[in-house]
Amino acid sequence: MLGTAFAVVIAKQLYGGLGHNPFNPAMIGYVVLLISFPVQMTSWLPSYEIAAQVPTFSDVLQMIFTGHTAAGGDMASLRLGIDGVSQATPLDTFKTSLHAGHSVQQVLQLPVYGGVLAGLGWQWVNIAWLAGGLFLLWQKAIRWHIPVSFLVSLGLCATLGWLFSPQSLASPQMHLFSGATMLGAFFILTDPVTASTTNRGA
Repeated sequence: MLGTAFAVVIAKQLYGGLGHNPFNPAMIGYVVLLISFPVQMTSWLPSYEIAAQVPTFSDVLQMIFTGHTAAGGDMASLRLGIDGVSQATPLDTFKTSLHAGHSVQQVLQLPVYGGVLAGLGWQWVNIAWLAGGLFLLWQKAIRWHIPVSFLVSLGLCATLGWLFSPQSLASPQMHLFSGATMLGAFFILTDPVTASTTNRGA
């Protein structure tokens, strides 16, 4: 509620409402939450597939609000058996592991990837965001220029790098379907106020 209130009242309405805010309210709300609650915003329960113990829904709620499960377990006990999964995204894990001297094939075998290209669960999240973005395009709520330009540019740059050095750079599919690529392309870059209003980007 704090992030939403700050985004609407301070980042949008204070500047005169819709059409007058100089910054993306959603991003301002996120930054406020990140600064106000850094530990809560950056601590995550391990993925179901790699968790030593699988928490129930009530355990997750209690962990969020009290820091402990009903049985007295804490975040450290839920992470038992997991080694080295503390990065923000699969791409960050990929970069860190490559700098540590691992090959691309070794990196993709890490638990955070679970044998899939974009990281455990990330490809499904991005496919869902892509479906939502395509729905917005179909409804004509957003124009195609910004998301297509972003995705094509990212895909081309990733492809060029990967073609020259496939043993040290992530594939284009990994760049497109991991992290928050589709969220950024369809929901952040197309913000009706802070995005470009012309086809040329002016």
